[in-house]
Parts: sequence; C-alpha cells; structure tokens
Amino acid sequence: MENGTVKGYGWPALGWVPSWVKVTKYRIEPGFYVAPLEALVNLKTWNKLNSSQQGVVMKVVLAFEARNAKWRERLKVQNAKTAKQGLKGIRLQGAEAKKWTAAAKKAGWDEVIALSPIEGPKLKKMFTR
Repeated sequence: MENGTVKGYGWPALGWVPSWVKVTKYRIEPGFYVAPLEALVNLKTWNKLNSSQQGVVMKVVLAFEARNAKWRERLKVQNAKTAKQGLKGIRLQGAEAKKWTAAAKKAGWDEVIALSPIEGPKLKKMFTR
C-alpha cells in the first residue's frame, strides 16, 4: 500500500486496527460489519468441566459480553485514536449512506448463500426483516 498499488480495502468498523492505518487516508462511514468473536464449547466437553471450571468460563464470557455491549463507545475511542494517526472519516448521508450499507449487506449475504446455497437463504430469512 505504501507504493500505491492498493487503492482501497474493506475492514470491519470495529475491532482490531491493522498496521495499514498508517498508510490509509480515509475511512468511509457509516461503517459496516463488526468482527464477531464467539466462545464455543462442545456440550460433551462442557459437561466434563467441574462446576468451578464452568464458573470461570461463564465469568469470562459474561465480562466479554458486557464489554461488547458498549461497542458505540469503543468505536468512538477507536476512531479518535486512528484520527490522531491521520485517518480521516468521510460520513455518507441520506441516500448515499443507504446505498453504501445496502451494498455491504448484500455482499455479506451473497457470500453466505454462495457458501451454503441451502441453509444460507434460511439464515437470511431468520436474521433480516
């Protein structure tokens, strides 16, 4: 990116900030996608844990969820930090913003459906209005 070969890239609105931010000039808003992190445990494995071990896992997961509930505040902090590194935000408004987010949603669902043509449409129906 330093030599101008890459003209743009997509990245989740919130989450880990790549080192490329130092060579990135603009961020288009509203952002889309948030990189989700899940803690998954197989039921048989969970049942092998004693109650103390299950308690530790639940404590950590609940703390993580409480932190994630404050994503708007975290996004403001992240954007302020990257702005100090020279990354400027460009906020789309009205029809442009709607077109931008609609394109992101469509691209996301297109990928899910391409990967799972049978289950993908069912998921889309459950998760969209």
